Amino acid sequence: MASPLDRVPMMVDHDVDPGPLERCQITGSSDLNLVIDLGHQPPCHSLLTSEMLKHPEVMYPLRLFHCPQSGLAQLDYVVDQSLVYYPDYPYRSGISQPLVEYQQVLATDVARRCGLASKAFCVDVGSNDGTLLSHLRRLGFRTLGVEPTNIARIAQSEQQIETIQSFFTSSLARDIVSEYGHADLITMTNVFAHMASLGEVMRGICALLSRTGVFVTESHYLLDVLEKDQFDTIYHEHIRTYSVKALVTLFPYYGLEVFHAERGTRYGGNIRAYVGWKGERPIDVSVGNLLALEEETALH
Repeated sequence: MASPLDRVPMMVDHDVDPGPLERCQITGSSDLNLVIDLGHQPPCHSLLTSEMLKHPEVMYPLRLFHCPQSGLAQLDYVVDQSLVYYPDYPYRSGISQPLVEYQQVLATDVARRCGLASKAFCVDVGSNDGTLLSHLRRLGFRTLGVEPTNIARIAQSEQQIETIQSFFTSSLARDIVSEYGHADLITMTNVFAHMASLGEVMRGICALLSRTGVFVTESHYLLDVLEKDQFDTIYHEHIRTYSVKALVTLFPYYGLEVFHAERGTRYGGNIRAYVGWKGERPIDVSVGNLLALEEETALH
């Protein structure tokens, strides 16, 4: 399938290397405003052993900046992703019963809104222990997970969810298409804001997504973070904190567009965006309503 990405000129490099990030990751603008400076902090899920407590701990700058041009909030220092999502990364979504129940509702809502047909092919990136995919499978869909940490093994052994243990790249996306076909649904729940190689991830989405397919991303919402002083959601995994304006600005670079957006209450306030190829689906009023809300609240 020819991708609209082939016809979209890329004028901004959306990939970043570990280290200082001094430009907006979406527009490349250097007009960034400091939101909060939390000093130097260690990566939050790098749990220490008793032996490690005897030695110095590595810490990194933790400052959140906002770009009024794009509406994106981002950290100004990126920790190497292999250090943040190391093989023995401890977080598991399936051990939280409220999250299990939430993802069951999420699976049902997404399937309904996207109009997924029987046996539709669903890929969850950052699939963790396969909790979300297990719900999608029970709805009758074909599933595949992509998870870089050893939790992928738990998904396969305990949930019997086929999972590729790897970071998501455009090369991996093409390999998936070769073996399984294009995806009717790609999900990233609290993942899309965490991946430093934004351009590489976007190229992977474009390679994997079918012509009528939908990409669904869910993450913390900038409006809630600022209105509720949620400084505890700012840590090195959360490289970017999205507003609707930021998402609407990003996707057209790749021939995609947000056609539906909705706020949720998970994690103190999140945003869920439904994305498809430009012109494939009508733009719901929800997108304009949330953009208007961000204007009314002077978010940017």
